[in-house]
Amino acid sequence: MLGRHLHRFPVRIPAALFRALSSSSSVGTAPLSGPKSTATALYFWGSNSHSQLPTLEGSTFTSPRRVNISEVIASLDYEADGDPKPDDVTLKHFRVGKGANTALTFTRRGKDEDRTYVYGDGKYVKAGRVEGLPDAGVEDVVLGPSNLAVVVGVEDRQRVYMCGLGGSVLHGFGQLGLGPNVADEGKDYVAVPELVESLVEDETPLQGLALAANHSVALTAPLDGGEATEVLTAGSGQYGKLGNVDAVDQLYFEPVETLSLLPEPCVQVSAGSTFTYALDASGVVHSWGKNEAGQLGLGGGLSMDVYAMESMPQPLEALEQMGERVRQVAAGYNHGAALGETGKVYIWGGKSGFLEPSHVEDLGEDCVWIGSGHNFTVCLGESGTLYTMSHGGSSGGPKVGCLGRGDA
Repeated sequence: MLGRHLHRFPVRIPAALFRALSSSSSVGTAPLSGPKSTATALYFWGSNSHSQLPTLEGSTFTSPRRVNISEVIASLDYEADGDPKPDDVTLKHFRVGKGANTALTFTRRGKDEDRTYVYGDGKYVKAGRVEGLPDAGVEDVVLGPSNLAVVVGVEDRQRVYMCGLGGSVLHGFGQLGLGPNVADEGKDYVAVPELVESLVEDETPLQGLALAANHSVALTAPLDGGEATEVLTAGSGQYGKLGNVDAVDQLYFEPVETLSLLPEPCVQVSAGSTFTYALDASGVVHSWGKNEAGQLGLGGGLSMDVYAMESMPQPLEALEQMGERVRQVAAGYNHGAALGETGKVYIWGGKSGFLEPSHVEDLGEDCVWIGSGHNFTVCLGESGTLYTMSHGGSSGGPKVGCLGRGDA
């Protein structure tokens, strides 16, 4: 049965609180809307081998560990910047990346001052305070496996600043969307965040952003109350994951043309390692990119090889045939998950043998939120109970501690 590795946490976490804290952290996407964190409690589990949370002692936590936010605030380097440490700092955002890092934004009560810090291995995104950002207005932070995006509000628009790995000869260039300067020889790494001009040109509000290993996807909202949205991709064109047929790199964010022809606008995007999802307003999921593990959810034979792919968005017909309207989709490393309007959760891919969405029957209650990581999925039940499941199949299970169930 699909849910045989399902684990139900003994800790109950209020639904609104968990959505506010972690609505995008496990998959590196930004909702850019919904409840903001006013949390006084923060829980962390999984690997801490690179001091992803330096105030915690230990390299791995196999069950949720409560984080003392006051200790984290006390560790901030205000003095290093020549400023006295204020006593009115609060946590604004907490994000866990797909790589070995975390990002936290702190703000001062009643003042226009935000500071974002990154903790972790520092391989591609420098650890410490993130420099080069406006002093205030941070609306969200998105962490990919090797890059960082900070979304800053300017009046009724958003500006995206990105840094980290811009690409490589082996895997392609352009994932930061900053143009040809990042693809120049010897300059595939951006240390200080730069403004992504290709997401500013049309002055359209940003509705969603997702970062993967070698590509990025953005969703812009309509202007002046219109209904049309636009999905844009940037980065490596390998395996068709940019959705524009040609397997060429895009150094700027460019629209996925076929999605603009849909009868309903897109409302959410999510990105896996080498594939992409878009959800439209009618509840239909569209997927494209690599499909060797069945991560596109389109069915097909079990003999799919490493070259299986779709270079244009394709609808997940299996969910439509079930009569299920999807309200959220989450891309893991090489699997996908969907949450239906009925509260049911569906899983596919990951070389688990499920090439089309399959209902997870063991949850015992309807769910209100899902997230996917490296071979695991997290579901939040209506009661506030958090569930985790592993379904890696032949591609292996999740890393130690990611399920938070207290064992190795």
